[in-house]
Amino acid sequence: TTEARRSGAARLHERGTGEANVAVHSKGSWGDPARGRSAPVRISGSWTYPRVAHAVMEQNTTVARWDAVRERFELWTSTQAPHFVVHELAHVFGLRLDQIVCREVAVGGGFGSKSKISEHEALAAALARKAGAPVRIALSREEEFAATKPRHGFRVGLEVAADGDGRLRAIDAVMDVDNGAYNHFGPSVMWVGIKTLGTLYMPDGVSWDARLVDTALPPGGQFRGYGGPQAAFAIESAMDEIAARTGLDPIDVLLRNSNVSHSTTLCGARLDEVRLPDCLRAVREAIDWDRKRKERRPYRGLGVAAGMHGSGSFAFPDANKSGAAVELRPDGSVQVRFGGADAGTGQRTILAQIAAEELGVALERVEVLSIDSERTPLDMGAWSSRGTHMMGSAVRLAARGLVERLSARGLRPADHARLDSAESHEAQFVDERMEFVGSGPTPNFSSSYTFAAHAVEVEVDPDTGAVRVLDYVAAHDIGRAINPTLVEGQIIGGVAMGLGAALGEELLYEAGRTVNPSYLNYALPRAADLPRIRPILIEGGESAGPYGAKSTGELSIVPPAPAVA
Repeated sequence: TTEARRSGAARLHERGTGEANVAVHSKGSWGDPARGRSAPVRISGSWTYPRVAHAVMEQNTTVARWDAVRERFELWTSTQAPHFVVHELAHVFGLRLDQIVCREVAVGGGFGSKSKISEHEALAAALARKAGAPVRIALSREEEFAATKPRHGFRVGLEVAADGDGRLRAIDAVMDVDNGAYNHFGPSVMWVGIKTLGTLYMPDGVSWDARLVDTALPPGGQFRGYGGPQAAFAIESAMDEIAARTGLDPIDVLLRNSNVSHSTTLCGARLDEVRLPDCLRAVREAIDWDRKRKERRPYRGLGVAAGMHGSGSFAFPDANKSGAAVELRPDGSVQVRFGGADAGTGQRTILAQIAAEELGVALERVEVLSIDSERTPLDMGAWSSRGTHMMGSAVRLAARGLVERLSARGLRPADHARLDSAESHEAQFVDERMEFVGSGPTPNFSSSYTFAAHAVEVEVDPDTGAVRVLDYVAAHDIGRAINPTLVEGQIIGGVAMGLGAALGEELLYEAGRTVNPSYLNYALPRAADLPRIRPILIEGGESAGPYGAKSTGELSIVPPAPAVA
Protein backbone atom coordinates (compact mmCIF):
# COMPACT_ATOMS: atom_id res chain seq x y z
CA THR A 1 0.00 0.00 0.00
CA THR A 2 2.91 2.35 0.64
CA GLU A 3 4.26 1.81 -2.89
CA ALA A 4 0.82 2.26 -4.45
CA ARG A 5 0.34 5.66 -2.77
CA ARG A 6 3.84 6.91 -3.53
CA SER A 7 4.15 9.93 -5.80
CA GLY A 8 4.52 8.83 -9.42
CA ALA A 9 3.02 5.35 -8.89
CA ALA A 10 1.01 4.05 -11.85
CA ARG A 11 -2.73 4.44 -11.32
CA LEU A 12 -4.74 1.24 -11.66
CA HIS A 13 -8.08 3.10 -11.89
CA GLU A 14 -9.41 6.61 -11.92
CA ARG A 15 -11.27 6.74 -8.62
CA GLY A 16 -13.57 9.44 -7.30
CA THR A 17 -11.48 10.05 -4.20
CA GLY A 18 -9.02 12.36 -5.94
CA GLU A 19 -6.14 10.39 -4.43
CA ALA A 20 -3.85 8.13 -6.42
CA ASN A 21 -4.82 4.46 -6.00
CA VAL A 22 -7.27 5.15 -3.19
CA ALA A 23 -10.56 3.41 -3.98
CA VAL A 24 -12.39 4.57 -0.83
CA HIS A 25 -11.38 7.15 1.76
CA SER A 26 -13.43 7.21 4.97
CA LYS A 27 -12.84 9.69 7.76
CA GLY A 28 -15.07 10.13 10.79
CA SER A 29 -15.66 9.66 14.48
CA TRP A 30 -18.05 8.39 17.11
CA GLY A 31 -18.51 9.93 20.52
CA ASP A 32 -16.10 12.63 21.72
CA PRO A 33 -12.50 11.62 20.97
CA ALA A 34 -11.14 15.05 21.93
CA ARG A 35 -12.43 14.65 25.46
CA GLY A 36 -10.61 11.34 25.93
CA ARG A 37 -7.29 12.46 24.45
CA SER A 38 -6.42 14.37 27.63
CA ALA A 39 -6.04 11.09 29.56
CA PRO A 40 -2.48 10.65 30.95
CA VAL A 41 -1.51 7.28 29.44
CA ARG A 42 -0.72 7.46 25.73
CA ILE A 43 0.07 4.49 23.49
CA SER A 44 0.99 4.68 19.81
CA GLY A 45 2.04 2.06 17.32
CA SER A 46 1.41 0.38 14.00
CA TRP A 47 0.26 -3.19 13.51
CA THR A 48 0.06 -5.22 10.30
CA TYR A 49 -2.02 -8.28 9.49
CA PRO A 50 -0.96 -10.20 6.35
CA ARG A 51 -2.82 -11.46 3.33
CA VAL A 52 -3.70 -15.10 4.02
CA ALA A 53 -5.44 -17.84 2.02
CA HIS A 54 -8.61 -19.73 2.97
CA ALA A 55 -6.99 -23.11 2.20
CA VAL A 56 -10.33 -24.94 1.96
CA MET A 57 -10.13 -28.71 1.57
CA GLU A 58 -12.48 -28.74 -1.44
CA GLN A 59 -11.38 -26.36 -4.17
CA ASN A 60 -13.81 -23.95 -5.83
CA THR A 61 -15.75 -26.11 -8.30
CA THR A 62 -18.78 -25.65 -10.56
CA VAL A 63 -20.69 -27.91 -12.94
CA ALA A 64 -22.97 -25.97 -15.29
CA ARG A 65 -25.59 -27.12 -17.79
CA TRP A 66 -27.61 -25.01 -20.22
CA ASP A 67 -31.11 -26.23 -21.03
CA ALA A 68 -31.74 -24.68 -24.45
CA VAL A 69 -35.39 -25.75 -24.53
CA ARG A 70 -36.31 -24.22 -21.18
CA GLU A 71 -33.67 -21.48 -21.54
CA ARG A 72 -32.18 -21.87 -18.12
CA PHE A 73 -28.93 -22.76 -16.41
CA GLU A 74 -28.54 -25.49 -13.83
CA LEU A 75 -25.46 -25.28 -11.61
CA TRP A 76 -23.96 -27.64 -9.09
CA THR A 77 -21.48 -25.38 -7.35
CA SER A 78 -19.51 -25.46 -4.13
CA THR A 79 -21.00 -22.34 -2.57
CA GLN A 80 -21.99 -21.01 0.82
CA ALA A 81 -24.61 -18.73 -0.70
CA PRO A 82 -26.58 -19.89 -3.77
CA HIS A 83 -28.62 -16.68 -3.47
CA PHE A 84 -25.69 -14.60 -4.71
CA VAL A 85 -24.83 -17.07 -7.47
CA VAL A 86 -28.39 -16.93 -8.82
CA HIS A 87 -28.65 -13.14 -8.67
CA GLU A 88 -25.23 -12.39 -10.15
CA LEU A 89 -25.54 -14.87 -13.01
CA ALA A 90 -29.00 -13.56 -13.86
CA HIS A 91 -27.43 -10.09 -14.03
CA VAL A 92 -24.43 -11.20 -16.10
CA PHE A 93 -26.49 -13.13 -18.67
CA GLY A 94 -29.54 -10.86 -18.69
CA LEU A 95 -31.87 -13.62 -17.48
CA ARG A 96 -34.71 -13.83 -14.98
CA LEU A 97 -33.94 -15.26 -11.56
CA ASP A 98 -36.00 -18.38 -12.32
CA GLN A 99 -33.70 -19.11 -15.27
CA ILE A 100 -30.77 -19.80 -12.89
CA VAL A 101 -31.09 -22.88 -10.68
CA CYS A 102 -28.53 -23.99 -8.10
CA ARG A 103 -28.71 -27.66 -7.12
CA GLU A 104 -27.68 -29.20 -3.84
CA VAL A 105 -24.11 -30.37 -3.31
CA ALA A 106 -21.97 -31.05 -0.26
CA VAL A 107 -19.65 -28.09 0.35
CA GLY A 108 -16.14 -28.98 1.46
CA GLY A 109 -15.39 -25.84 3.45
CA GLY A 110 -15.66 -22.17 2.61
CA PHE A 111 -14.43 -19.83 5.40
CA GLY A 112 -15.92 -16.95 3.42
CA SER A 113 -14.23 -17.73 0.09
CA LYS A 114 -17.47 -19.23 -1.22
CA SER A 115 -19.89 -16.85 0.51
CA LYS A 116 -20.22 -14.55 -2.50
CA ILE A 117 -19.97 -15.00 -6.27
CA SER A 118 -16.59 -15.84 -7.80
CA GLU A 119 -15.65 -16.02 -11.49
CA HIS A 120 -15.73 -19.76 -12.14
CA GLU A 121 -19.54 -19.99 -11.87
CA ALA A 122 -20.04 -17.54 -14.74
CA LEU A 123 -17.22 -19.05 -16.80
CA ALA A 124 -18.64 -22.56 -16.48
CA ALA A 125 -22.11 -21.31 -17.41
CA ALA A 126 -20.89 -19.40 -20.46
CA LEU A 127 -18.89 -22.37 -21.69
CA ALA A 128 -21.80 -24.75 -21.14
CA ARG A 129 -24.13 -22.60 -23.22
CA LYS A 130 -21.53 -22.25 -25.95
CA ALA A 131 -20.67 -25.96 -26.01
CA GLY A 132 -24.23 -27.23 -25.69
CA ALA A 133 -22.99 -29.69 -23.07
CA PRO A 134 -22.32 -29.72 -19.32
CA VAL A 135 -19.03 -28.07 -18.33
CA ARG A 136 -17.06 -28.59 -15.14
CA ILE A 137 -14.51 -26.09 -13.82
CA ALA A 138 -12.49 -27.15 -10.80
CA LEU A 139 -9.62 -24.95 -9.68
CA SER A 140 -6.35 -26.72 -9.02
CA ARG A 141 -4.72 -26.23 -5.63
CA GLU A 142 -2.28 -23.77 -7.22
CA GLU A 143 -5.19 -21.84 -8.76
CA GLU A 144 -6.93 -21.77 -5.38
CA PHE A 145 -3.97 -19.99 -3.84
CA ALA A 146 -3.17 -17.75 -6.79
CA ALA A 147 -6.54 -16.80 -8.28
CA THR A 148 -9.13 -16.71 -5.48
CA LYS A 149 -9.62 -13.68 -3.23
CA PRO A 150 -7.60 -13.86 0.02
CA ARG A 151 -7.99 -11.93 3.25
CA HIS A 152 -7.25 -8.23 2.87
CA GLY A 153 -3.98 -7.17 4.42
CA PHE A 154 -4.33 -4.31 6.93
CA ARG A 155 -1.91 -1.82 8.42
CA VAL A 156 -3.49 -0.07 11.42
CA GLY A 157 -1.81 2.81 13.21
CA LEU A 158 -3.28 3.69 16.59
CA GLU A 159 -2.94 6.46 19.10
CA VAL A 160 -4.71 5.38 22.26
CA ALA A 161 -5.37 7.30 25.47
CA ALA A 162 -6.21 5.74 28.83
CA ASP A 163 -6.51 6.67 32.48
CA GLY A 164 -3.99 5.54 35.05
CA ASP A 165 -6.39 2.82 36.16
CA GLY A 166 -6.33 1.29 32.68
CA ARG A 167 -9.64 2.64 31.44
CA LEU A 168 -9.62 3.28 27.70
CA ARG A 169 -10.61 6.86 26.86
CA ALA A 170 -9.86 7.52 23.17
CA ILE A 171 -8.86 5.67 20.00
CA ASP A 172 -7.47 7.50 16.97
CA ALA A 173 -6.85 5.16 14.05
CA VAL A 174 -5.18 5.43 10.65
CA MET A 175 -6.04 2.38 8.57
CA ASP A 176 -4.64 1.28 5.21
CA VAL A 177 -6.34 -1.71 3.60
CA ASP A 178 -4.72 -3.63 0.71
CA ASN A 179 -7.57 -3.77 -1.78
CA GLY A 180 -5.76 -5.60 -4.57
CA ALA A 181 -6.51 -4.66 -8.15
CA TYR A 182 -10.32 -4.44 -7.88
CA ASN A 183 -12.88 -3.56 -5.24
CA HIS A 184 -14.93 -6.76 -4.92
CA PHE A 185 -16.05 -6.52 -1.23
CA GLY A 186 -13.11 -4.34 -0.18
CA PRO A 187 -15.22 -1.30 0.83
CA SER A 188 -17.42 -3.48 3.03
CA VAL A 189 -14.45 -5.28 4.64
CA MET A 190 -12.81 -1.94 5.45
CA TRP A 191 -16.03 -0.67 7.01
CA VAL A 192 -16.25 -3.71 9.29
CA GLY A 193 -12.66 -3.03 10.33
CA ILE A 194 -13.68 0.52 11.21
CA LYS A 195 -16.75 -0.65 13.15
CA THR A 196 -14.52 -3.00 15.16
CA LEU A 197 -12.94 0.11 16.67
CA GLY A 198 -16.25 1.08 18.24
CA THR A 199 -17.76 -2.19 19.40
CA LEU A 200 -15.93 -4.12 22.12
CA TYR A 201 -15.06 -1.29 24.53
CA MET A 202 -16.60 2.04 25.54
CA PRO A 203 -14.08 4.91 25.32
CA ASP A 204 -15.23 8.52 25.20
CA GLY A 205 -14.67 8.53 21.49
CA VAL A 206 -13.16 6.90 18.40
CA SER A 207 -11.86 8.60 15.27
CA TRP A 208 -10.59 7.03 12.07
CA ASP A 209 -8.89 7.92 8.82
CA ALA A 210 -9.14 4.84 6.59
CA ARG A 211 -8.11 4.21 3.00
CA LEU A 212 -8.84 1.27 0.73
CA VAL A 213 -5.72 1.21 -1.45
CA ASP A 214 -5.57 -0.24 -4.97
CA THR A 215 -2.50 -2.46 -5.38
CA ALA A 216 -1.23 -4.56 -8.30
CA LEU A 217 -2.17 -7.82 -6.58
CA PRO A 218 -5.11 -10.24 -6.78
CA PRO A 219 -8.16 -8.55 -5.27
CA GLY A 220 -8.95 -9.34 -1.65
CA GLY A 221 -12.27 -10.86 -0.66
CA GLN A 222 -14.42 -11.99 2.22
CA PHE A 223 -12.70 -14.18 4.81
CA ARG A 224 -13.92 -15.51 8.15
CA GLY A 225 -14.05 -12.49 10.48
CA TYR A 226 -14.37 -10.05 7.55
CA GLY A 227 -12.07 -7.22 8.61
CA GLY A 228 -12.57 -7.81 12.33
CA PRO A 229 -9.40 -9.84 13.01
CA GLN A 230 -7.18 -7.26 11.34
CA ALA A 231 -8.51 -4.31 13.35
CA ALA A 232 -8.80 -6.31 16.57
CA PHE A 233 -5.14 -7.30 16.31
CA ALA A 234 -4.19 -3.64 16.67
CA ILE A 235 -6.73 -2.79 19.39
CA GLU A 236 -6.01 -5.80 21.57
CA SER A 237 -2.26 -5.29 21.22
CA ALA A 238 -2.70 -1.68 22.36
CA MET A 239 -4.77 -2.86 25.35
CA ASP A 240 -1.86 -5.09 26.32
CA GLU A 241 0.49 -2.11 26.13
CA ILE A 242 -1.85 -0.12 28.37
CA ALA A 243 -1.56 -2.90 30.93
CA ALA A 244 2.24 -2.82 30.69
CA ARG A 245 2.42 0.98 30.96
CA THR A 246 0.12 1.12 34.01
CA GLY A 247 1.56 -1.97 35.71
CA LEU A 248 -1.84 -3.64 35.76
CA ASP A 249 -2.75 -7.24 34.99
CA PRO A 250 -3.88 -7.48 31.33
CA ILE A 251 -7.01 -9.43 32.27
CA ASP A 252 -7.91 -6.79 34.85
CA VAL A 253 -7.54 -4.10 32.17
CA LEU A 254 -9.94 -5.94 29.87
CA LEU A 255 -12.39 -6.50 32.73
CA ARG A 256 -12.41 -2.76 33.50
CA ASN A 257 -13.14 -1.91 29.88
CA SER A 258 -15.70 -4.60 29.04
CA ASN A 259 -19.03 -3.56 27.65
CA VAL A 260 -22.02 -4.24 29.87
CA SER A 261 -25.38 -5.87 29.22
CA HIS A 262 -28.26 -3.80 27.86
CA SER A 263 -26.09 -0.96 26.57
CA THR A 264 -25.34 0.57 23.17
CA THR A 265 -21.82 0.74 21.75
CA LEU A 266 -20.33 3.83 20.11
CA CYS A 267 -21.04 2.43 16.62
CA GLY A 268 -24.68 1.65 17.45
CA ALA A 269 -24.69 -2.05 18.39
CA ARG A 270 -27.49 -2.60 20.91
CA LEU A 271 -26.29 -5.26 23.32
CA ASP A 272 -28.50 -7.71 25.17
CA GLU A 273 -26.48 -10.08 27.37
CA VAL A 274 -22.71 -9.47 27.66
CA ARG A 275 -20.73 -12.23 29.33
CA LEU A 276 -17.23 -11.07 28.39
CA PRO A 277 -16.31 -10.69 32.10
CA ASP A 278 -17.36 -14.31 32.66
CA CYS A 279 -15.18 -15.35 29.70
CA LEU A 280 -12.17 -13.47 31.08
CA ARG A 281 -12.55 -15.02 34.51
CA ALA A 282 -12.94 -18.46 32.96
CA VAL A 283 -9.68 -18.30 30.98
CA ARG A 284 -7.85 -16.84 33.98
CA GLU A 285 -8.73 -19.92 35.98
CA ALA A 286 -8.36 -22.47 33.17
CA ILE A 287 -4.82 -21.50 32.18
CA ASP A 288 -3.71 -20.86 35.79
CA TRP A 289 -2.96 -17.27 34.88
CA ASP A 290 -2.15 -15.83 38.31
CA ARG A 291 0.28 -18.56 39.38
CA LYS A 292 2.11 -18.71 36.06
CA ARG A 293 2.54 -14.93 35.88
CA LYS A 294 4.16 -14.96 39.33
CA GLU A 295 6.55 -17.77 38.37
CA ARG A 296 8.03 -15.85 35.41
CA ARG A 297 9.78 -18.83 33.82
CA PRO A 298 12.46 -17.88 31.26
CA TYR A 299 11.25 -17.60 27.66
CA ARG A 300 7.68 -18.42 28.72
CA GLY A 301 4.83 -15.97 28.42
CA LEU A 302 1.07 -15.64 28.81
CA GLY A 303 -1.20 -13.63 26.54
CA VAL A 304 -4.88 -12.73 26.55
CA ALA A 305 -7.22 -11.07 24.05
CA ALA A 306 -10.94 -10.46 23.73
CA GLY A 307 -13.28 -10.30 20.78
CA MET A 308 -16.85 -9.59 19.70
CA HIS A 309 -18.96 -10.51 16.68
CA GLY A 310 -22.56 -10.28 15.53
CA SER A 311 -25.06 -13.03 14.74
CA GLY A 312 -25.80 -12.02 11.17
CA SER A 313 -25.58 -8.59 9.56
CA PHE A 314 -28.13 -6.42 7.77
CA ALA A 315 -25.58 -5.62 5.05
CA PHE A 316 -27.85 -6.16 2.02
CA PRO A 317 -31.55 -5.49 1.42
CA ASP A 318 -33.53 -8.43 2.88
CA ALA A 319 -30.48 -9.72 4.81
CA ASN A 320 -32.67 -9.61 7.91
CA LYS A 321 -34.97 -12.22 6.38
CA SER A 322 -34.76 -15.99 6.09
CA GLY A 323 -37.28 -18.54 4.86
CA ALA A 324 -37.76 -22.23 5.59
CA ALA A 325 -40.28 -24.99 4.96
CA VAL A 326 -41.03 -28.07 7.07
CA GLU A 327 -42.95 -31.08 5.72
CA LEU A 328 -44.40 -33.99 7.70
CA ARG A 329 -45.07 -37.15 5.69
CA PRO A 330 -47.57 -39.95 6.42
CA ASP A 331 -44.70 -42.32 7.25
CA GLY A 332 -43.58 -39.99 10.05
CA SER A 333 -40.47 -38.68 8.30
CA VAL A 334 -39.82 -34.95 8.13
CA GLN A 335 -38.11 -32.83 5.51
CA VAL A 336 -36.67 -29.39 6.22
CA ARG A 337 -36.01 -27.16 3.20
CA PHE A 338 -33.81 -24.07 3.40
CA GLY A 339 -32.02 -22.11 0.70
CA GLY A 340 -28.69 -21.65 2.45
CA ALA A 341 -25.76 -24.02 2.69
CA ASP A 342 -23.76 -26.04 5.17
CA ALA A 343 -20.08 -25.36 4.50
CA GLY A 344 -18.82 -27.47 7.38
CA THR A 345 -20.51 -25.66 10.25
CA GLY A 346 -23.04 -28.43 10.97
CA GLN A 347 -25.93 -26.24 9.85
CA ARG A 348 -27.99 -29.16 8.57
CA THR A 349 -27.65 -30.97 11.88
CA ILE A 350 -28.72 -27.92 13.88
CA LEU A 351 -31.77 -27.30 11.69
CA ALA A 352 -32.74 -30.96 11.98
CA GLN A 353 -32.43 -30.67 15.76
CA ILE A 354 -34.71 -27.63 15.82
CA ALA A 355 -37.36 -29.27 13.66
CA ALA A 356 -37.22 -32.46 15.73
CA GLU A 357 -37.57 -30.46 18.95
CA GLU A 358 -40.58 -28.48 17.75
CA LEU A 359 -42.37 -31.47 16.20
CA GLY A 360 -41.48 -33.96 18.92
CA VAL A 361 -40.02 -36.49 16.50
CA ALA A 362 -36.78 -38.45 16.58
CA LEU A 363 -33.79 -36.65 15.06
CA GLU A 364 -33.03 -39.54 12.71
CA ARG A 365 -36.47 -39.07 11.11
CA VAL A 366 -35.53 -35.57 9.84
CA GLU A 367 -33.79 -34.95 6.52
CA VAL A 368 -32.59 -31.54 5.38
CA LEU A 369 -32.56 -30.20 1.81
CA SER A 370 -30.38 -27.14 1.23
CA ILE A 371 -29.06 -24.96 -1.63
CA ASP A 372 -31.65 -26.06 -4.23
CA SER A 373 -32.94 -22.66 -5.39
CA GLU A 374 -35.91 -24.21 -7.21
CA ARG A 375 -37.27 -26.19 -4.26
CA THR A 376 -36.29 -24.10 -1.23
CA PRO A 377 -37.46 -20.74 0.17
CA LEU A 378 -35.29 -17.64 0.00
CA ASP A 379 -32.20 -17.49 2.18
CA MET A 380 -29.03 -15.49 1.59
CA GLY A 381 -26.78 -18.30 2.74
CA ALA A 382 -23.96 -18.92 5.19
CA TRP A 383 -22.02 -15.72 5.87
CA SER A 384 -21.67 -13.22 8.72
CA SER A 385 -22.30 -15.97 11.30
CA ARG A 386 -26.01 -15.81 10.45
CA GLY A 387 -26.80 -19.51 10.06
CA THR A 388 -28.13 -20.55 13.45
CA HIS A 389 -29.79 -17.23 14.18
CA MET A 390 -31.48 -16.62 10.83
CA MET A 391 -32.05 -20.11 9.43
CA GLY A 392 -32.65 -21.64 12.85
CA SER A 393 -35.31 -19.04 13.66
CA ALA A 394 -36.99 -19.60 10.28
CA VAL A 395 -37.10 -23.39 10.74
CA ARG A 396 -38.48 -22.96 14.25
CA LEU A 397 -41.27 -20.72 12.94
CA ALA A 398 -42.09 -23.13 10.10
CA ALA A 399 -42.20 -26.12 12.45
CA ARG A 400 -44.39 -24.30 14.95
CA GLY A 401 -46.71 -23.22 12.15
CA LEU A 402 -47.03 -26.83 11.04
CA VAL A 403 -47.90 -27.93 14.58
CA GLU A 404 -50.57 -25.21 14.76
CA ARG A 405 -52.08 -26.28 11.41
CA LEU A 406 -52.28 -29.88 12.56
CA SER A 407 -53.71 -28.84 15.92
CA ALA A 408 -56.50 -26.90 14.19
CA ARG A 409 -57.58 -30.26 12.71
CA GLY A 410 -57.27 -32.07 16.02
CA LEU A 411 -53.97 -33.72 15.08
CA ARG A 412 -50.43 -33.86 16.41
CA PRO A 413 -47.21 -34.78 14.55
CA ALA A 414 -47.45 -38.18 16.25
CA ASP A 415 -50.69 -38.74 14.32
CA HIS A 416 -48.86 -38.70 10.98
CA ALA A 417 -50.37 -42.05 9.91
CA ARG A 418 -53.76 -40.35 9.76
CA LEU A 419 -52.55 -37.93 7.07
CA ASP A 420 -53.69 -38.63 3.51
CA SER A 421 -50.68 -36.81 2.08
CA ALA A 422 -47.69 -34.83 3.29
CA GLU A 423 -48.48 -31.74 5.31
CA SER A 424 -46.07 -28.82 4.98
CA HIS A 425 -45.71 -25.27 6.22
CA GLU A 426 -43.43 -22.47 5.03
CA ALA A 427 -42.46 -19.46 7.13
CA GLN A 428 -40.30 -16.40 6.79
CA PHE A 429 -38.37 -15.06 9.75
CA VAL A 430 -37.87 -11.29 9.75
CA ASP A 431 -35.51 -9.85 12.33
CA GLU A 432 -36.92 -6.47 13.29
CA ARG A 433 -34.01 -5.70 15.63
CA MET A 434 -31.57 -5.28 12.76
CA GLU A 435 -31.15 -1.92 11.04
CA PHE A 436 -29.83 -1.70 7.49
CA VAL A 437 -26.17 -0.63 7.49
CA GLY A 438 -26.85 1.99 4.81
CA SER A 439 -29.58 3.69 6.87
CA GLY A 440 -27.30 5.82 9.09
CA PRO A 441 -23.94 6.25 10.83
CA THR A 442 -24.76 4.04 13.82
CA PRO A 443 -27.17 1.22 12.84
CA ASN A 444 -27.82 -1.80 15.05
CA PHE A 445 -26.45 -4.02 12.30
CA SER A 446 -27.05 -7.37 14.04
CA SER A 447 -29.60 -8.89 16.36
CA SER A 448 -27.30 -10.36 18.99
CA TYR A 449 -23.62 -10.04 19.79
CA THR A 450 -21.32 -12.73 21.05
CA PHE A 451 -18.14 -12.26 23.08
CA ALA A 452 -15.00 -14.28 23.73
CA ALA A 453 -11.76 -14.23 25.69
CA HIS A 454 -8.75 -16.35 24.73
CA ALA A 455 -5.64 -16.99 26.80
CA VAL A 456 -2.44 -18.65 25.64
CA GLU A 457 0.85 -19.84 27.05
CA VAL A 458 3.85 -19.68 24.70
CA GLU A 459 7.53 -20.48 24.74
CA VAL A 460 10.04 -18.57 22.63
CA ASP A 461 13.32 -20.00 21.42
CA PRO A 462 15.90 -17.30 22.28
CA ASP A 463 18.20 -18.33 19.42
CA THR A 464 15.70 -18.49 16.56
CA GLY A 465 12.75 -16.46 17.82
CA ALA A 466 10.42 -19.34 16.99
CA VAL A 467 7.22 -19.36 19.06
CA ARG A 468 5.75 -22.60 20.36
CA VAL A 469 2.20 -22.53 21.73
CA LEU A 470 2.02 -24.71 24.84
CA ASP A 471 -1.59 -24.27 25.92
CA TYR A 472 -4.67 -22.46 24.61
CA VAL A 473 -8.03 -21.80 26.25
CA ALA A 474 -10.97 -20.10 24.51
CA ALA A 475 -14.06 -19.04 26.47
CA HIS A 476 -17.09 -18.02 24.41
CA ASP A 477 -20.32 -16.35 25.46
CA ILE A 478 -22.45 -18.63 23.32
CA GLY A 479 -25.86 -17.82 24.83
CA ARG A 480 -26.97 -21.43 24.62
CA ALA A 481 -25.21 -24.18 22.72
CA ILE A 482 -27.80 -26.03 20.64
CA ASN A 483 -25.12 -28.55 19.72
CA PRO A 484 -22.10 -28.26 22.06
CA THR A 485 -19.90 -30.55 19.97
CA LEU A 486 -20.36 -28.41 16.86
CA VAL A 487 -19.75 -25.24 18.87
CA GLU A 488 -16.49 -26.61 20.22
CA GLY A 489 -15.45 -27.69 16.73
CA GLN A 490 -16.03 -24.17 15.39
CA ILE A 491 -13.99 -22.65 18.21
CA ILE A 492 -11.08 -25.05 17.72
CA GLY A 493 -11.09 -24.54 13.95
CA GLY A 494 -11.16 -20.76 14.24
CA VAL A 495 -8.30 -20.78 16.74
CA ALA A 496 -6.24 -22.97 14.39
CA MET A 497 -6.78 -20.49 11.54
CA GLY A 498 -5.94 -17.54 13.77
CA LEU A 499 -2.74 -19.20 14.97
CA GLY A 500 -1.76 -19.87 11.37
CA ALA A 501 -2.01 -16.18 10.49
CA ALA A 502 -0.13 -15.20 13.64
CA LEU A 503 2.76 -17.63 13.34
CA GLY A 504 3.48 -18.35 9.72
CA GLU A 505 0.79 -17.98 7.07
CA GLU A 506 1.33 -15.26 4.49
CA LEU A 507 0.79 -15.06 0.76
CA LEU A 508 3.94 -13.86 -0.98
CA TYR A 509 4.06 -12.05 -4.33
CA GLU A 510 6.60 -11.13 -6.95
CA ALA A 511 5.61 -8.73 -9.73
CA GLY A 512 1.98 -9.21 -8.68
CA ARG A 513 2.02 -13.01 -8.92
CA THR A 514 1.66 -15.43 -6.04
CA VAL A 515 4.98 -17.26 -5.49
CA ASN A 516 3.89 -19.74 -2.80
CA PRO A 517 0.63 -21.21 -4.22
CA SER A 518 0.75 -24.65 -2.60
CA TYR A 519 0.53 -26.41 0.73
CA LEU A 520 4.22 -27.23 0.40
CA ASN A 521 5.27 -23.58 0.42
CA TYR A 522 2.48 -22.02 2.49
CA ALA A 523 3.00 -22.21 6.27
CA LEU A 524 -0.38 -23.69 7.09
CA PRO A 525 -0.45 -25.31 10.56
CA ARG A 526 -0.79 -29.09 10.38
CA ALA A 527 -2.47 -31.10 13.12
CA ALA A 528 0.91 -31.90 14.66
CA ASP A 529 1.77 -28.19 14.82
CA LEU A 530 -1.23 -27.22 16.92
CA PRO A 531 -1.35 -27.12 20.70
CA ARG A 532 -4.16 -28.47 22.83
CA ILE A 533 -7.06 -26.03 22.29
CA ARG A 534 -9.59 -26.08 25.11
CA PRO A 535 -13.00 -24.48 24.41
CA ILE A 536 -15.06 -23.22 27.35
CA LEU A 537 -18.76 -22.56 26.71
CA ILE A 538 -20.28 -19.75 28.78
CA GLU A 539 -24.05 -20.16 28.59
CA GLY A 540 -26.99 -18.19 29.93
CA GLY A 541 -29.36 -17.38 27.12
CA GLU A 542 -30.03 -14.52 24.71
CA SER A 543 -33.47 -13.09 24.02
CA ALA A 544 -32.97 -12.72 20.25
CA GLY A 545 -31.62 -16.14 19.28
CA PRO A 546 -33.42 -19.48 18.85
CA TYR A 547 -33.49 -21.17 22.26
CA GLY A 548 -31.17 -18.39 23.46
CA ALA A 549 -28.32 -19.25 21.04
CA LYS A 550 -25.72 -16.82 19.72
CA SER A 551 -23.30 -17.25 16.84
CA THR A 552 -19.84 -18.82 16.98
CA GLY A 553 -18.60 -19.34 13.42
CA GLU A 554 -16.34 -16.31 12.99
CA LEU A 555 -15.53 -14.94 16.45
CA SER A 556 -13.02 -17.64 17.32
CA ILE A 557 -10.57 -16.42 14.65
CA VAL A 558 -10.40 -12.89 16.13
CA PRO A 559 -8.44 -13.23 19.44
CA PRO A 560 -5.63 -15.71 18.57
CA ALA A 561 -3.20 -13.31 16.86
CA PRO A 562 -3.18 -10.60 19.57
CA ALA A 563 -3.18 -13.20 22.35
CA VAL A 564 -0.06 -14.86 20.94
CA ALA A 565 1.61 -11.55 20.10
